[in-house]
Amino acid sequence: MEQPIAASAAGMRPIGDAMALASVLQPLITAGGGEILVRSPWAWRAGRLTGAMATAVSPAPLVCTPRLARQVLGQMGLAITGQRRSGLDWLLCARPSGAAAAPPLVYENCTVSGSQCRIDGQVHAIRRGNWAFFVPALGIKILHARDARRFCFHESRPDDRTLATGDGSLVLGPYTLADWRAALATPVVRRAAENVVSARRLAAIAAGPAVGRAIAIGALSYGDGGPATPSAGFEIADLTGYVRKPATLAEDLDRAGVTADRIRSALRQQIGGYVSDLDSVVGVMPVDADAEVRDVESRLNAALSAAGP
Repeated sequence: MEQPIAASAAGMRPIGDAMALASVLQPLITAGGGEILVRSPWAWRAGRLTGAMATAVSPAPLVCTPRLARQVLGQMGLAITGQRRSGLDWLLCARPSGAAAAPPLVYENCTVSGSQCRIDGQVHAIRRGNWAFFVPALGIKILHARDARRFCFHESRPDDRTLATGDGSLVLGPYTLADWRAALATPVVRRAAENVVSARRLAAIAAGPAVGRAIAIGALSYGDGGPATPSAGFEIADLTGYVRKPATLAEDLDRAGVTADRIRSALRQQIGGYVSDLDSVVGVMPVDADAEVRDVESRLNAALSAAGP
């Protein structure tokens, strides 16, 4: 049996913050996985009252809820491959999930209509945003697209005529017309790849939801009957089931290796303390990540090419 990762050299203390727990679990990443011993906070408190902690196992277990431990392991890209319970203690074995290296998951068709979408013949409820939509039943986020490029449904988006003929220096709130043109000219596969890398970096420090495989959509269409277009996205956990934590700060984004969007909606519109909103006209971006982005982008393009028209 492997030696379990210890909570800290100082011994057991309750950990209720996902980002703090991710910091403690970093040795698992370096080691390529391993075992951790988790003790419930209730058992820890009871032990303090009775003096039973003097007989605690060595190395000291992590004192947190098993739910939080499983959540954070998932955020860090680790899959639980085995678990054993003894009273209020859990021994969890975790290994890299391999999702980052896995080929993209391909869906042939997706049609969006109102608060639903039909993906490869199956109808699902969606949470629809301005730049993307989330399919809770499948755990996937898909970017809106038109003509294989990013698209936005927000009312502030300039009309097509203004985009085509307007002065690029025209100021539209926090953006210029040139900003809008650049955003809407970005290939949707490229932006999905940027999002995948940013989301993985945020998840690695437990500042964002767990991220799985990249997603390729062969033909995305909308209920208005417009032409279909390729699109892309990624698998991502539903934050509504996560343990709440203090808000993610700007310095946490720096530590993760991402930059906030221009209007800082990523920080303002958190869900339970986790960063979820990566897209705006000038959106969240990973720092010094061109090679990583190109790798995801090339995998998505290859998947779309293999899927055919």
